[in-house]
Amino acid sequence: MVAAHLACFERGHIADGFIATEPHWIDVCVAHPGILYFRVVVEGKSAHAGRGHLGVNAAVEAAPHHQACWGAL
Repeated sequence: MVAAHLACFERGHIADGFIATEPHWIDVCVAHPGILYFRVVVEGKSAHAGRGHLGVNAAVEAAPHHQACWGAL
């Protein structure tokens, strides 16, 4: 159920809330699952394999930021 709502969110459909019919919740309550969404843009520079030293690998540049974000949570 939650996966369906997340799929809608990822497609740009926004709602103020939703009803989750999870079997382990006994009472009706207002809750927040603690999900955090953010977007990080890291720029790289393409280069020919023979001149890789002229390029910038965006994945390598993103790694410290990824670790910093997860360490802060």
